[in-house]
Amino acid sequence: MNNNLKPFKTIGAKITENEAEIFKKFCAARGENVSSVLRRLILTDLAVHGLLPEERRKALGVQP
Repeated sequence: MNNNLKPFKTIGAKITENEAEIFKKFCAARGENVSSVLRRLILTDLAVHGLLPEERRKALGVQP
């Protein structure tokens, strides 16, 4: 096991059935799984609000 990885925490959110179907189709069209897309969206929003280190922000393509 890689000791550099922190354990993951599962969180949940409620969205409508229609939104869930649209999101699943969006993920499939990108060839990504739902978890990966959600992680990226959350991290990008945190970066936009200045809540992530600069290196991580840059990796996500977020401009200062």
